[in-house]
Amino acid sequence: MAFGLSALKIIITFKEEDNPNVDILEEKLKALEAVSSTEVIDIRRAFG
Repeated sequence: MAFGLSALKIIITFKEEDNPNVDILEEKLKALEAVSSTEVIDIRRAFG
């Protein structure tokens, strides 16, 4: 990142029965004052 930009990479896990809605999560993160954009770059299903 350059010119004073910052990035934060996070990993969030959900139980399968929670049926996570990634769009809602992105909107809540964008609503934070210091956040200008969000991007989901990977979604995986864990087994085991």
